[in-house]
Amino acid sequence: MNLYATSLSALCIFGVVACHSEPDPPSDDIASASSELTVSFSGSLSSSGTSWVTHSFTVDAASTIDVELSWPTASADLNLFLYSPSGETIAFQNGAARPEVLTAHVDAPGTYKIGIKCKTGSTSYAATVDVTPDYVEQVFSGNAAANAWIEYQVPVLADQPIQASLGWTTASANLNLFLYDPSGTLIDFANGTTEKPETVSAVAAVSGNYKVAIKAKTGSSNYTLTVGVGEQGEPPVPEHEYPGRPAKGTLYWGAGVGGNASPVSRHETPAGHPLTVHRTFFQWNQRTSSMITMANDDSAHGRLPWVSVKPPSWAEMANGTHDAAIDQMLTALDAVDGPVWLTIHHEPEGGGGVNAPDDPAGPAGHVAMNQRVRQRMSALGVDNVALAPILMSYTWNSVSGRNPEEWWAPGIYDFLGVDHYKDAEASPIDSVWSSVRLFAADKGVELAVGEWGMRGTNAAAGDRMEAFYDHAANSHLDGQGARVVGLSYFDSGLNSPSGSWELQGEQLTTFWALLGDPRTADPQ
Repeated sequence: MNLYATSLSALCIFGVVACHSEPDPPSDDIASASSELTVSFSGSLSSSGTSWVTHSFTVDAASTIDVELSWPTASADLNLFLYSPSGETIAFQNGAARPEVLTAHVDAPGTYKIGIKCKTGSTSYAATVDVTPDYVEQVFSGNAAANAWIEYQVPVLADQPIQASLGWTTASANLNLFLYDPSGTLIDFANGTTEKPETVSAVAAVSGNYKVAIKAKTGSSNYTLTVGVGEQGEPPVPEHEYPGRPAKGTLYWGAGVGGNASPVSRHETPAGHPLTVHRTFFQWNQRTSSMITMANDDSAHGRLPWVSVKPPSWAEMANGTHDAAIDQMLTALDAVDGPVWLTIHHEPEGGGGVNAPDDPAGPAGHVAMNQRVRQRMSALGVDNVALAPILMSYTWNSVSGRNPEEWWAPGIYDFLGVDHYKDAEASPIDSVWSSVRLFAADKGVELAVGEWGMRGTNAAAGDRMEAFYDHAANSHLDGQGARVVGLSYFDSGLNSPSGSWELQGEQLTTFWALLGDPRTADPQ
């Protein structure tokens, strides 16, 4: 039986033992009801008038929150947000779908809010919030003497299910099981003579202490009582934390500019906002000099530095030949005042248009090299650096002849990085991109883009850029694969045989505008 162990201060079960006689209860059927805590809100909004509203609701324990927002006017567009008790955005939906639906798991009790924004048009709306507390299970054991009466007090929230199962070891004994609500009213019982285990269940009509009681009707026996409260289901999968990981519903938005050029005059001054991720490239002999200078400058100016370095022989890196040099680099990065994302040899599958690995050691050598770097990070206690590969999205295209599995191994990387280009006036959200997201999800890691580009300078190109941003910001909710935590554009003409990827026209204008979007994460 799966157990999601929430804080037992929020929901714990206390046993109180007493022995006395108790009459047998009547054999009535017990009805059950919904196990969810549901609250509904409604109103009207207009983009030209009252365009924003919030509604509050209470969560009493660790729970899953499901919200559905519907509206009748097809021409209107409403967006949906979920906020924590401290006001942080937990999740949002801002697509064109109707209704908007979101789901989030929360650990802490408190007063949560949904926010509804009317982006275009005017309409009435209806929102439904379902709160499903987590399942918590306790197991008790003891000995029931002949004619004993044993009670356990169980705190239960209104509308939560409670179920109990009683087993015992002595075949000749007969134990019965009873369930009472906080007022002392019997709500379910099991008093058969042959059934084992005995089971009772109900859905709590009110919050309070429910009583689970055992009666030793015949003989005595050791017993085991299992009591579960809440909806039973799969526990949430623990999420991997790493340096610089942005909050859900946000992402890093930035670029690599020319040959490691400053982004200030190019982007930050006209946008009035720093890049929040800055992609830069270095050689091995720069690993403790200009690479560290760049990382420090980025961190000091509100950017997350994402640096890559081209190392010596992959085999030598893996076998420890360059451990001292690796340690020098990691120690210098560890001294940066903020998170740093590190990539060792980006696009290793064959940069420069050659469809062969950049080193004779091949995929296995690249993985082994990064494993060695991870080992050195652990040995040195480096705690501000996230390690990630940057592979080509082309590797997920069947025509490449490559197998992305060969470039991956568990336990090494904090997330998956890719470079993703669309050499056409078309959306980067294509089948290859979908394959990359599914691959990362299968590996249990998040996804960030170290370089990307697409063609076009008109309004449609700007719209495609904004759509890619929206797609990434919403990726933790869309069920289409791994969450996307960062997008760094390749704002450069370097190493670009099909033409420069420098931002121009509406793409550039949109890029600047999105730097100030509230969903753009702050690395500090």
